[in-house]
Amino acid sequence: MAVEDIPLPPSRFATNLQLTARRVRIWIRPLLYRVFEYTSSIFPFPDFETRPHIKLEDVGRFARHLAYRVQPREEPDCLINLLRNCGQIINLAIWDDFAMLVQVYPALASLSGLRRLSAGFRGLNQDQVLSPVFLNLTHLDLFGNVNWDLISQFKNLTHLSIADPPHELERVLHLILDSSGCSSLRVVTLFDEPVSYYDLRLVVIRGYYDYLTDWIKGANGRMDSWTFAERIVIARENTPPLPIFPLELERIIFETVLEDVYQELPPSHYALSLQLVAKRVQHWIRPLLYRVYKYPNEGGEPFPDFAANRALNITEIGPLIKHLLHGTSPGSWDGEDPIINVMRHCPSIENLATWCNFDTCANLYPFLSSLLNIKRFSTRLGSFTRDQLLDPFMFRLTHLEVVGFLELDGWTAIAELKSLTHLSTSTAGLGAYESEPVTSLLRMICAPGGCSKLQVLKLYGAAIEGFDDIRIVLFPLTQFSFESSVEDWMAGATGRPDSWSFADQIVYARKMGYITHSPGTIVDPFSFNYREELTAEGSLWWEGEMKKWGM
Repeated sequence: MAVEDIPLPPSRFATNLQLTARRVRIWIRPLLYRVFEYTSSIFPFPDFETRPHIKLEDVGRFARHLAYRVQPREEPDCLINLLRNCGQIINLAIWDDFAMLVQVYPALASLSGLRRLSAGFRGLNQDQVLSPVFLNLTHLDLFGNVNWDLISQFKNLTHLSIADPPHELERVLHLILDSSGCSSLRVVTLFDEPVSYYDLRLVVIRGYYDYLTDWIKGANGRMDSWTFAERIVIARENTPPLPIFPLELERIIFETVLEDVYQELPPSHYALSLQLVAKRVQHWIRPLLYRVYKYPNEGGEPFPDFAANRALNITEIGPLIKHLLHGTSPGSWDGEDPIINVMRHCPSIENLATWCNFDTCANLYPFLSSLLNIKRFSTRLGSFTRDQLLDPFMFRLTHLEVVGFLELDGWTAIAELKSLTHLSTSTAGLGAYESEPVTSLLRMICAPGGCSKLQVLKLYGAAIEGFDDIRIVLFPLTQFSFESSVEDWMAGATGRPDSWSFADQIVYARKMGYITHSPGTIVDPFSFNYREELTAEGSLWWEGEMKKWGM
């Protein structure tokens, strides 16, 4: 909290807090380096030149806000380097050279989480302006001339600031504020610009305006021009009386109701109709309704179905998707896979399952490396090279499920993934290598020099002789079928118990001495009788876990 109270860029006092203790340094570094400011050549932050012990490659991952003022005749190399090393930027300002954006565009286009931008669009072509990195913006502060017909296609834009009003200002305002324009727009700001056009969302801010000071306020969570304009718009609106319940309680009620009816995809008509209650309710539950994308197979209907429902905008819904299942069973898909187009618009994926053929899995690789939040991955890795298996995105994973056969070299690569806590495959997927029997492979994976953080190794298939490790949980091979895998994955994605949570409980029961059978025993979650399998103390614990799941 002490660091949160210190405005950023921080003072020397704030940075010296890191010297208190190593644990304090770990806690506060993400806060200290969340704002990068390069608006002055005298006082940059972080200053990598005068403080060589601070490395961009190290602290760039913490940056969420970056302000950069281009110096006269400056080349783009420095800014490009910053953008490439600060991949989680959500708020970016580039000032004083409105043509700089086109020079750094390739690096900027990879910022999948970018939501706020203050810059000029000079020099960008139509395809660049309408690329996902700009279409996903919610806040845009525009300088210089721009093609407003293109800006009117920014459907996710909620806040727009026009720093340099165009000659035909009223035509532009009508274009973007019309329902067919920027349909999500809530606030438009102008500065000291007299205008006869009237709209509740249009706010003219008068008096001296300092872009840098305002930007720093917003980056530090204080009131900036956006917040001020929002309050003006709210005050103008003739809003209906507040609900009887406090908003926080009302929100909990609707979210709870949705969770009760949100078990299968597509959701029932009742669940979807909850969005029609009120705009605030739609705002609350849309991230829950569309957090899962499911396309089970070629014959099934995807949800959300962007092709059938034109009212659903993939650029708007895509960022809400956290769990994505593309479950086309082997051999049932021969054409170009639509999942590639969907994934382009889903930068927030945390849990991904793709059970398509080897060729399609290989085609997905360029998009996988851009998923900065991915934690769970289930797929066929047989077409991946060793270098691809050791790509940085694989080291973000905590849960990995290997479907199908994988060569020995692939398993040795997986043993190097130190972030894995949960690993799953079938005994057939491990193979029967002449020089490396299955037990040797398991020892390599489970050894301290292998997946050192491994907590659970979930195997489907026959029992394994000669290898006992309490982290191994054997499931019947029938539970690895396509239909069972879809059902199990959906359970986990919608917050219900799945095979991972069941395996976690089995491993914990073994650690506590609640269970007596050996790790080589196959456990079927559907027929597991905890009263017979567990001790009396263990049975009481298991019942408590079931209550946590609402069972």
